[in-house]
Amino acid sequence: MSSRINSDIVVRRSDCLVLRWVAGELLASNYALGREAIIPSALVEAIDSLKGPVSVSDLRKRWSFHENVEDFVESLVNEGILTIVGSEADRHEQDIDAVWRWGQPTRWFHFSTQQQEFLGNPEAERVVLAERALDDPPPEAFLSRGSIDILLPREMPSLPGSLENVLENRRTCRQFARKNISLETLSCILYSVWGARKKIKDPPFGEFVLKSSPSGGARHPTEVYAIVRRTTDVEPGLYHYNVSRNGLTRIHNDVSEEVVSRLCRGQEWFKDASVLFLMTGVLPRIMWKYPIDHAYRVLQMDAGHLGQTFHLVCTALGLGPVTTAAIDFKMAETVLQIDGVREVVLYMGATGYPASQ
Repeated sequence: MSSRINSDIVVRRSDCLVLRWVAGELLASNYALGREAIIPSALVEAIDSLKGPVSVSDLRKRWSFHENVEDFVESLVNEGILTIVGSEADRHEQDIDAVWRWGQPTRWFHFSTQQQEFLGNPEAERVVLAERALDDPPPEAFLSRGSIDILLPREMPSLPGSLENVLENRRTCRQFARKNISLETLSCILYSVWGARKKIKDPPFGEFVLKSSPSGGARHPTEVYAIVRRTTDVEPGLYHYNVSRNGLTRIHNDVSEEVVSRLCRGQEWFKDASVLFLMTGVLPRIMWKYPIDHAYRVLQMDAGHLGQTFHLVCTALGLGPVTTAAIDFKMAETVLQIDGVREVVLYMGATGYPASQ
């Protein structure tokens, strides 16, 4: 097949390149095309010199070090490092740049995780995971932060109202009455949203849990911490909800209004709420089954599922729910006393009685 590269062709360096060192080699990833290539260090300066569109005839003068510039340019185009001006790839990059106001990190993640291949066969996947479990056992399905300080009631009250009414009445609340909620209500929220509806043991995969919200591969990597401020019979403080034992473990007592305000990036209505809920993701729990970048999408969706369930449960209980991703994530890691690597902050919710009640 004849080359499409000739002297009149105009090329430019792709705007969708991400470069990183991998095993001592410089890897260029074109996330718009889903292509990767190793760039020899000797060529970095030559490629970097392309500040704008340039013809192949001009490159022949610049790149006299190469015997056949046309073939070299074609290889760089095929690898996604260079883009032919006016080509479909060029138009695609221009569309991305025109529409996406988000920067390169978001663009890279979104487009580079679109091309993941999946087994699509549960039995075949089970065989693969069983082999993995022999050398790398799956992580625990439950997180414990120490002994249980408060055992929550096992008998859960039925949520009032029909689903239709709850859906109709669900509204985000940003004005709270600074009133106490009961321990029973707090317990109902925790169990209904994050609690274990069923525990299953499945050798060689260990124990896993089913909840009221779906989770990719039933991994349920999301944990929740309650910042209790106004709850009857529960001392104010930060607690971890132990899903396995349906209880609360106290982490510390520093949950002042100043801490809450800073944590929520100045969203002042959060400090009036009765309880705040910080959701985290335990990454090894989902990474074990899905060691692929695409799983980060699933992690975020899992938190979203729980956020919606949280809104519906609080509405059914006559409370006002609010959720946000506008969090001081680094401060949240410090408040929760987590490492920010194995366990990361995802999402926050809060509830209490609306100020109008």
